[in-house]
Amino acid sequence: MRMEAVRYIITPRSAWCTPWQADTIGGQLYALCARLHGADLLREALLEPALRGEPAFVLSDGLPGDLLPVPAVVRSQARPMEQRRQIRAARWTTHNGLHQLMAGELPGEDALFSNAQVFHEVLRVRNTLDRTTQGTPDQGGLWNTTETWLAGGFTTLTVHARVQPAARTLLDGLVHELARVGYGADASAGYGQFDLAVEDAQPATHDAFDGCMALGTFQPAPHDPTQGFWEGFIKYGKLGMDVGQGQVFKRPQWMLRPGACFAGGGQGAMLGRAIPTSDLLPSKTAAALAERDIRPLQPAFTISMPIPWHNPSY
Repeated sequence: MRMEAVRYIITPRSAWCTPWQADTIGGQLYALCARLHGADLLREALLEPALRGEPAFVLSDGLPGDLLPVPAVVRSQARPMEQRRQIRAARWTTHNGLHQLMAGELPGEDALFSNAQVFHEVLRVRNTLDRTTQGTPDQGGLWNTTETWLAGGFTTLTVHARVQPAARTLLDGLVHELARVGYGADASAGYGQFDLAVEDAQPATHDAFDGCMALGTFQPAPHDPTQGFWEGFIKYGKLGMDVGQGQVFKRPQWMLRPGACFAGGGQGAMLGRAIPTSDLLPSKTAAALAERDIRPLQPAFTISMPIPWHNPSY
C-alpha cells in the first residue's frame, strides 16, 4: 500500500489539556469528518478501511520540534551505569542521536532530552461537570487536569503522517479544521489552539532495515511483530461529545508508547489496529449507539519507522 509522507507543523498558541497522542488525534479527525462531511463519507472513507487494516492515514504523536522518540531497545544495551542512567531518563533524541544510539554510542547532551526539558506541565483543579446538563452535579466534586506547554526553547510539535494519495485532500482539510476549532479538552475555553503549516516529506528508505520503531501511541494488531522492547500503559478514554451519550467512558485499553521497537516490520508503513466497538465500549453503551446506527472505533494505528535491529551491541 503506497502512502504519501506529510508533516503537520503545529505551533501552539495556548496550553493543551489532552496529550498529542496518535490515536487521540486520529479520533478527533474522524469526528470532524462526520461533522463536516456526514456519516456516509466517514464510514466509506475512514471507518471501513480502518477496520480492514487499510486506514486512509496513520499518524505519529505530536513530537517536539524535529526530535524522535528514544528507541526502547537501546535501554537493553550493555553500557556503563552512568550512561544507562542518562539513556533511561531521556525520552527524545535528534536524528543524528538516533543513529548513534542504534550503533551503541552515547550521543552528546545536546542530543538527548527528558520530558521535563521539552514540556512544562501544571496541575489545575476543576469542578466536576455533568455532560448531559453542563452543570455541577448535586454531589459536587473536584478533579485535577494537566495543562501542558512547550519548554526549553522548543516552539513546535510535528505530527508525521502517512496517507493514501486518494485521501490526502480529505486529511489536509480535516487537520486545517482541527486548527480552526482547537485540539482536545476545553478547546472551547481557549486550550489546544495552534497555527498550522503543512510540508511534504520523503518516506524513509526501507531496503536496509530489519526492524521498526513506533512514532506514536498505538495498540498492536494480531499480525504486528512481537519480538521487541516497549513500554505499555493503560489508557482510560472517553467518547467525544458529538455522540450525545451520558456514559462517556470507554473500556480501558492497553497501549504502547512511542519508541516501541520490534524485530521485523521494517518494510511496513504502520503498526496497530482499529479498536472495534465491541472492544471499545461497555455493551449497554454500544447497544444504545447501535440503535442510532453509530458504531465508534478507535484508530489505534501509528507510523512504523524502519530501524536496523541486528546490531553487535545488543
